[in-house]
Amino acid sequence: MNPTSHPAPVQARIHSVEPRFPQPKGTARQLVAPGDQPREARATQRIATRSTASVRVALPLAISDDRALLPGTAQIKLELQPRTDAELITFAEGHAAALVDNPLFPQPVPSANDFDTRLAAFEATLAEVENLRVQLLNLTQQKDQLRRELEATFNQRAAYIQLVSQGNPDAIASAGLSTRRPRIRTGTLPPPENLIASVTQIPGQLLLTWDTVRGVRSFQLEFALLTDGEPPQWTTLYIGGQLRHLATDLTPGQRYAFRLATIGGKDGRSAWSPVVERMVA
Repeated sequence: MNPTSHPAPVQARIHSVEPRFPQPKGTARQLVAPGDQPREARATQRIATRSTASVRVALPLAISDDRALLPGTAQIKLELQPRTDAELITFAEGHAAALVDNPLFPQPVPSANDFDTRLAAFEATLAEVENLRVQLLNLTQQKDQLRRELEATFNQRAAYIQLVSQGNPDAIASAGLSTRRPRIRTGTLPPPENLIASVTQIPGQLLLTWDTVRGVRSFQLEFALLTDGEPPQWTTLYIGGQLRHLATDLTPGQRYAFRLATIGGKDGRSAWSPVVERMVA
C-alpha cells in the first residue's frame, strides 16, 4: 500500500434525514390580537401547515434502516409550570413542528389537530389578556391624573369656603365639609398617684404599680438604696408607658426608696411623686 495514500472512507448505512429545528428560544413571534385572526382560523392554518409540510425531523441519533429503535431509560422533562405564557407557546410550537412527518411518532396522542387547536386557543386568549392589560394600565394612568386634578380643584374650593365662612363651623358644615378638631395644648402634668411597692414570692424582687395620668406619654421610675445618715442617690430604674414594673436583683434585707414622674406636658416632666419605701424580702 502506498504510504502516502489514505484509506477509503467507510460507507455507513445511515438513514439520511433533512434537519428541522424548533424555533430558537428568544425568537417567539409576537402575539396577535384575537381581532386580527380568529381562534378557529389560527387552528385551521396551523393544521393546514402541518398537513402540507414536506420536512423531516432531525433525530438526536441516526437510526439504521434494518433495525428497530432500541429502548432506553430516558425520561421526558417538561417543566411547564416555571415557563411564562410566552415561553410555553414557543415551547409548544417547537414541539408541534418537530412532530410534523416524524416517522417515529406517526399518530401522536392527543392528535395533532387537537394539540394545534388548543395551542391556537391559548395563544388567542393570551393575546386578549395582554390587550386588556395594556388598556387597564392606560385607564389607571388616566384615573390617577384625573384624581390629581380633582384633588387640586377640591383644595381650591375648600380655600374659598374657608375664606367666605370666616371659620364658622355651621357655615362650613352647610357646604358638606367637616372641620378639624382644635388642638388641645397639654399643660403641666401631675405626678402619678398610688405608687405601691409590693413584695413577691421571689427574694430580691419588688413589684411597683401606679395609676395612669391623662395626657402622659411615658413614666420615669427612680430608686435609691437607703443608708442611715446619707441622702438617697437616685438612679433611673424604668422609663416607659406601662403602669407596672418588676424590680429585680435587689438586696434582701435592704430598704429601698422609689419615686415616679410623668413625661409629657409643656414642662416635659412632672414633679416627683411622694417617695415610697420598702424593705426587700
